[in-house]
Amino acid sequence: MIKVAIFVEGLTETRFIKKLIGQRYGHLPYQIGEIRFRTWDEYAPLQALKDSPSLTCGFLIIEVPSYDKLFSYVIDSAAGMVHKQGFNLLLGLRDLHPSKRNDKPIIVGMNNRILAGKPERDKIALILAVMETEAWFLCDAHLFQRIDHNLTPSYIQSQLSLDLINDDPEITYDAPSQTLDSILRLISRRYRKHGTEVDTVVNNIDYNYLCSCSNKIDSFFQFLTALDRSGLQSRI
Repeated sequence: MIKVAIFVEGLTETRFIKKLIGQRYGHLPYQIGEIRFRTWDEYAPLQALKDSPSLTCGFLIIEVPSYDKLFSYVIDSAAGMVHKQGFNLLLGLRDLHPSKRNDKPIIVGMNNRILAGKPERDKIALILAVMETEAWFLCDAHLFQRIDHNLTPSYIQSQLSLDLINDDPEITYDAPSQTLDSILRLISRRYRKHGTEVDTVVNNIDYNYLCSCSNKIDSFFQFLTALDRSGLQSRI
């Protein structure tokens, strides 16, 4: 069984990833486990995912206390999770925000230097969502029209000067979650990362379309490529 651990900042990423897994790998027999850590000295239990000959893959989504130490936590967990628990991939996902876009090469370079000395480096992938994971959602220009028929791309552009059809949200929008909130405010709704608000958004994304936007949202495709290369690509 292919085993993948995905370390995330919080609720938004957890719910999005669960939907993405279902859409991309749902034809395979799989299981998803979830763990939410409150402190940094907790570690994934040995039985978090149970191996089963009837399953092709298992995903463990781990929410950690905050973004700033997320990559360090992934790296520190690698030896035990790879060698003792048999994980094929440890995938860390965090927002680049509040850092700036031009900070990304510095952060990536630092992580690469740390990983260079780790024997598990080939089983670790660290992804920075530019600027926030919500940028990926905004790539689906017709997402909001599924939430409310009035929120067409042309209407959003007329009201907020946002060209969802042509913009690459990672490059254009500095605060994607605030952009989401501004769009939903047009119909007297909000996006403040609350559970029901996140569900409304992630449940209306066209995941097949999102996976076809290879000329945009580069960090999303880094994330997707890492998942596929864990051994899942041949099963899609």
